[in-house]
Amino acid sequence: MSILADLTDVNQIKSLDIDQLRQLAVELRDEILTTVTKNGGHLASNLGAVELTIALAVVFDFPKDKVIFDVGHQCYAYKLLTDRRDRFSTLRLKGGISGFPKRSESIYDTYDTGHSGTAISAGAGIALARDIKGEDFNVISVVGDASLTNGVSLEAINDIGSRKTKQIIILNDNTMSISKNVGAMSYKLDKLRQYDGYKHIKNEVASFVDGISSENGKNQILRRFKNAIKYTLMGGAAFEEYGLRYFGPVNGHDISQLIDYMRMAKSSDEPVLLHIVTVKGKGCIEAEERPQDYHGVSPKINKLDTPTYSKTLGSALSDLADVDDRVVAITAAMKDGTGLAEFYERHPDRFIDVGITEEHAVVLSAGLATQSLKPYFVVYSSFLQRGFDQLLIDVSMQKLPVRFCIDRSGVVGDDGETHQGIYDLSYLSIIPDFTVLSPINTTQLYQMITWSKDFDSPLAIRYPRGNISLDVSTSFEYGRYDYLLGDTDADTVVLSVGAYTTHEAYNAVSQLIQEGKNISLVSCPTVFPLNTEFLDKLNTKNIITIEDNVRSGGFGQSVQSYISSQSIQATVRCLSIPDTFLPNATAEELYAEIGLDCEGIYKKLYKMIE
Repeated sequence: MSILADLTDVNQIKSLDIDQLRQLAVELRDEILTTVTKNGGHLASNLGAVELTIALAVVFDFPKDKVIFDVGHQCYAYKLLTDRRDRFSTLRLKGGISGFPKRSESIYDTYDTGHSGTAISAGAGIALARDIKGEDFNVISVVGDASLTNGVSLEAINDIGSRKTKQIIILNDNTMSISKNVGAMSYKLDKLRQYDGYKHIKNEVASFVDGISSENGKNQILRRFKNAIKYTLMGGAAFEEYGLRYFGPVNGHDISQLIDYMRMAKSSDEPVLLHIVTVKGKGCIEAEERPQDYHGVSPKINKLDTPTYSKTLGSALSDLADVDDRVVAITAAMKDGTGLAEFYERHPDRFIDVGITEEHAVVLSAGLATQSLKPYFVVYSSFLQRGFDQLLIDVSMQKLPVRFCIDRSGVVGDDGETHQGIYDLSYLSIIPDFTVLSPINTTQLYQMITWSKDFDSPLAIRYPRGNISLDVSTSFEYGRYDYLLGDTDADTVVLSVGAYTTHEAYNAVSQLIQEGKNISLVSCPTVFPLNTEFLDKLNTKNIITIEDNVRSGGFGQSVQSYISSQSIQATVRCLSIPDTFLPNATAEELYAEIGLDCEGIYKKLYKMIE
């Protein structure tokens, strides 16, 4: 008999006894493992949050009460318990449910998340709206310990503590983000975990103090004594100093204990931080032992023998550091995901992990550059956009030679809207004095990294997820555009940017040439600044640009603007990603849907040149 299968409403969980709740946890983990093994997804974080999610459903009333999952990659059990169990097999598939909370998907999802640090701020806004409107419900923000170090989280805590708005923050402390957590906040949480006796002593002293009349003058002395114990045992109760009532640490896999503490938090009239300690990957031995390897699980077997761009980046940067002792690598808690594990092994003294603080990472890199070091900040495209102000003011305005290695550019796929890297060309194109490179294969990426060490201006090198590589023999030279197919005097010239789009365009243009079309394909690995000398010399009727970026502010629009400004007699048309958000599906499915796979490019080019 399946308890999960018999649940038709999340609030039915309240009638289950503790043994049934434990059995439910087993069934939830089985369902998550089965689906993620097939579809891919975030495994370790979701396995660790099962008992937490069950306790939430027992104590709170959904959807009346509002829960916001920070990042959202621990919401699978919540989706199974609410109204999506019958659709859970479609997780992250085209047309299926998202791997993150999504308001348009269910009334049980309060706020769309996908990036770190937003849940506490969003919860504060929802709680304030509740009070302004005179409504009555609970607001719960579930935050990982890595997310807590994000600047937005700390700004929100500072505001909540001073405002005293009722809100519950559940700190899901598993000591891991994607890589091992770093920083003072992580150290503080380690100290909290190690001293379970603090809660008992604090409560005993509080009871003693509260039982003494304030009129006898001893109350103030004893309260100071209570605080002295607190500071002695913990080195400072940081959360309470911020104005939050602190409960914990609590065993995050003891459902009974979780329920008790959540009820205490629920009954409080002030902001509360409930600190629970969980094991990432709980219930799966492999994931428990190697949570960083099971953070994101792919259902596909890598079919190509070529190394991924991330691995190539790690090797190239490590080799560069061998010959230049001023090379420094920076990551925002993404050592493994960005391929920097090799750099860490070979050059640990020049490896800097700042935690999930992208804005800080950009400014830190700028500071390093002022001292003649050569900083390389390696970051996902969708996460670098969080540091736009710092890119503009701290790096570009000072013309500092910071190198940004931008992983996961272009269509990423399964993780949906929040993780697509389709905006980086647009937000980088408007920043003065920024050079942007985009290789067509891993060999060219390696060459770009080697070349970059002596480049003396702000630089971004963007490359896709995986290992899609065009197998052509071409070397990188700064600013040069390369003819890959066709003649230099072709009637139609296709200018291509991006590894995937150039790969697909190559096959499409090859087919058109075989059919007798007078067309050529040009690779533009130096995206910005434009090679205006090349454009000035083009003697062609039609220029068609192709890129793995949205149209607005992208490469094609820049070419179009330049050609128009020079009164060059050529028609410029742009093939790009629509100015929108792309849902979850594989990258191949999305490129096909928007017509930027080989077949789609062929059809569009054929129509244009006809």
